[in-house]
Amino acid sequence: MSRRKQGKWQTSMGRDKFLPCYWIGGFLLLLGLIALWVRHDEQTDSYADHGFTYKQPTLTSPEHQAAYHLTSSQGWSNDLQTIYYDQQSQSYRIYFLHSRDGATKPFGPKGQSWTVTSTKDFIHFSKQKTAIKATYLTHAEAWKSAWTGSVIQNTGLVQGVPKGAPVAYFSGLKRRDGSQNVWAAWSSDGGLTFSHPLNDGKPVLDHSWPFASQKADQERDPAVFYNNGKMIMYVAEGNQFGVYQSANGLTWTKADEKGASKVLGTSVLNGFNEQDQPLECPVVRFMKNAQGQAKTVLFFGAKMPQNGQTTGTYYIVGHLDQNGLFTPEGSSQRLDQGSDFYGANFTGSPDSAAPDQAIYAMGWIGNWSYTASGILAGQSSQAKKSRRLGSYSLARKLFLNGQQLLQTPVTAKLRETAAKSSQGQLSGSNWKQIASLKRQPANSHYQLKLTKFTGTVQLFLIQGSDQIELQLNAATGAYQVTRVANELLGQAKADYQAQQNGQFPPSTELNLNVYTDKNSVEIFFPGGQACTLARYSVSRQQDLTILAQGSQDQFTFSSRQAGADLPD
Repeated sequence: MSRRKQGKWQTSMGRDKFLPCYWIGGFLLLLGLIALWVRHDEQTDSYADHGFTYKQPTLTSPEHQAAYHLTSSQGWSNDLQTIYYDQQSQSYRIYFLHSRDGATKPFGPKGQSWTVTSTKDFIHFSKQKTAIKATYLTHAEAWKSAWTGSVIQNTGLVQGVPKGAPVAYFSGLKRRDGSQNVWAAWSSDGGLTFSHPLNDGKPVLDHSWPFASQKADQERDPAVFYNNGKMIMYVAEGNQFGVYQSANGLTWTKADEKGASKVLGTSVLNGFNEQDQPLECPVVRFMKNAQGQAKTVLFFGAKMPQNGQTTGTYYIVGHLDQNGLFTPEGSSQRLDQGSDFYGANFTGSPDSAAPDQAIYAMGWIGNWSYTASGILAGQSSQAKKSRRLGSYSLARKLFLNGQQLLQTPVTAKLRETAAKSSQGQLSGSNWKQIASLKRQPANSHYQLKLTKFTGTVQLFLIQGSDQIELQLNAATGAYQVTRVANELLGQAKADYQAQQNGQFPPSTELNLNVYTDKNSVEIFFPGGQACTLARYSVSRQQDLTILAQGSQDQFTFSSRQAGADLPD
């Protein structure tokens, strides 16, 4: 056999010899590709029917992850506690309530805890951590679920706590009987964790004390501040706020020793009656108005159905009497006119002697009438329910002008794409289509400017089969909001879809800013008013239509994506 033939034979034999290995290798490669595809489908491609349904919701799945709003990283979240400024890190610590059991059972057996995150710009937030555990001590007088409260820096009054350390006062449920009471704990790490309970982990204010609420389910949401060398605490007690004082942060008595020491709902909310309770989430802040006068502002959660208003955040301007009880100087107003700005909290001085020129506010984007009822992760009744849910509004900077708070969104560090703009002229009494945009990112910023305008504007946002419609009259400042959400069922759906009415100062220079994210729509009107609306579609896209009818006025419209791309 020639050398050439031998080489050919060897080559042929080698190819034949290893042919099964090629088949096996190819088969294994195919299996690997299939496995990767399945894994990709499980982890990132979890949407069905064109992205309108999330197939397998979990405690951490991203179907309700917002692009640029603070969102719970795991499970369910609701009320904000305090926005506390930490001097050492020069950042704001934001605390909110959290339930590890998730959105399908927010008051489940694991209880609620406090979560903390930090920010320097109210757009970018640090990794979320537990600040107050749902359970810490095991004796009968300790808490078994940590609810709403406030954080204050110790100026030296709080006994047994280093000067300058943050102290949290919080309500919760007592292990022994499940009653609502108030506890306190301090932090040795700048407010990241409150691992040092005060008063041996027993309540510093117990509902059963003769001067407290006396009702086991109405002693919550303590708000603590300094006034004339003492500590003052406002506590939600059904149809009123109990007011208490302390010289050491541990022993609390009535602020008004000779009186009832209560701020009644009828004194701070126009037309309030027993059917409107509970009043919740009191926060007291001290501000200078535009005229340079120092005022006290009382914020609180409430509802006024007789005025067509669901639960929301209200405020009233006034002053404190010699005992620290609030005295109104005007009428209550709604801080945000939408249905979904609740459990709000604020930056600002906790000392009545140091009022602020401006403060920042954030609210929970939710409503107890439907957000806690179980939200479907799709637009058919067959969809599974989301387990991760909880977003918070853009921060707003608040200024006090007379008796009214004016607000602007804090968006300086919000990344936006280049604006797509258009301009034109309205055509008199006929409706003019200003914008018709399809398959837009759900996270967008729209701005509409109309000059010398006294007509009507209609704005439609469609996300899947859900819709939000805004109709406003520039001449009167009156507007209406109607909504459709197919992720809700029964009474929750009816409550969500009820028409909402609002009012902003009429202006012929209409400048409308609309910030949308997957879970929310925030509308900022001329004159410093805002309207926040929750939405529940898991779709990452939306359609926008704007129509206007009025005299032959000039308009300018722009659209941008706001924040990064929404996660798969």
